[in-house]
Parts: sequence; structure tokens; C-alpha cells
Amino acid sequence: MAERRKANHALVHDLVAQGASFRQIAKHLGWSQRTVAQYAHAKTWQELMVGHKPRPTLLDPFVPYPRERIGQSCRHATRLHGEVTAKGFTGGYGIVRAFVEQHRTKPDLAQVRRPPSVREVTGWICRHPDNLVEHDGQASPGDPRSVP
Repeated sequence: MAERRKANHALVHDLVAQGASFRQIAKHLGWSQRTVAQYAHAKTWQELMVGHKPRPTLLDPFVPYPRERIGQSCRHATRLHGEVTAKGFTGGYGIVRAFVEQHRTKPDLAQVRRPPSVREVTGWICRHPDNLVEHDGQASPGDPRSVP
């Protein structure tokens, strides 16, 4: 991909240097004008290799405070939004919620044991105790929801 971007960058810059417009270059190469513009505006081909660049938000000037509060285990976006608003933040709740969501830890669902189904409980109640097997009440070994 890097070699292709390097060659395309050189090609677009050569055509622009010859005086061709973005529209002419796009038509000649079979690209969109937006793609041609991206190549033409990039000073080096390495700029085209950079992934997603985060866009600035209204929260950026206030980020140290939410980070400090999250470090103190405050993960309530509503409370944090109120505190940051008191400090002069003019943005909406959604921006703060998205910021807090990035710092929340997701539960490991593989470690969570599922509750027994109605059918399993009914089987435990209806069977004679001598007919209950030791593994009754636990998920079967092949069950992906079972805990090792």
C-alpha cells in the first residue's frame, strides 16, 4: 500500500505541476476529485498513510479535569458534565458521555456464569435426588457459556 500511495502521490503532483486541474486528473485516472485533492494537498506521501486523525472537540480545553475525576473513580457522565459545565464548558452531555465511555472498562463476559434455565431448575425439582448427577446445576462442559 505504501508503494502504491508513493507512486500515486508522485503522479498527481507531476500532473498538477504540468497545470492539470483536479477535475482533469480525476477523469484521467478514474478517481474522484476528492481523492485527487487529498493526494495533491499532501506534501509527502507519508501524510496519506496516517489513519484517523481525531477532530478537536469543545471538551479539549477541559480534558485534564475529567481525566483527574475519572482517575478518582468518577465514571458518572451526568455528574461529570455538571462539574465541567460549572468550569465553563459549553458543550452538550453527549460529548462528555463519549469521553467517559472511552475510559470505562467492559465486563469480561466469559467470566460471568449464566443463571440456570427454567428447564434445568424444573429438572432438579422433579427428579428424584438419587437420579441427580453431580454435574446437574452446572453448565455442560461443551457449553460456551460455562466457566472453566
